[in-house]
Amino acid sequence: EDMIGAANLYKMGQYERASVEFQRLRRAGNADAGKYEAWCYRELGHKAQNAGDYASAKKWYDEALALLPDDPAAKKEATAAGQVIEGTATPVPSNATPEPMRTTEWPKAPAPGAPKTNAKDFVQGNQRAQQDAQRELSAGDMAWQAGNRQEAFQRWNNAIVAGPGTPASLTANQRLMQYGGQ
Repeated sequence: EDMIGAANLYKMGQYERASVEFQRLRRAGNADAGKYEAWCYRELGHKAQNAGDYASAKKWYDEALALLPDDPAAKKEATAAGQVIEGTATPVPSNATPEPMRTTEWPKAPAPGAPKTNAKDFVQGNQRAQQDAQRELSAGDMAWQAGNRQEAFQRWNNAIVAGPGTPASLTANQRLMQYGGQ
């Protein structure tokens, strides 16, 4: 029963609380709890890394390795965070897959009394939306490559707003989920 409660905390993204519960269970003799405790530490490492706090990320990854010394992913993450701290590597977002943060909305039906549009206007509007979304997506990608996370996140959000449901908008949404943009 205690494992279920700790697992639910983990599923809700409450990794610190879950780690405390798994630690308590591990110390009480539950052999499986250590593995889950290590997973919590890795998630906390991902959060810290995505926030640019590589010292905390390294600490969390090391905590995970103390429990699961043969975990190749934790080894790789701890090494990468350590290299950033030492200045021998460029900061990058965590490879963790964040929970989906948003959905892309499809255009709504026109309000009653709205001006009528014909198929040509509709197609042109969709093309403009795709072009606008693609422009913002590209600008976001360039900002990301230049190391400007905030501008990249803003541009990717702009792409979603500019062309809801377009391929560029969906790609921008994937970038935000992959790199942890708010």
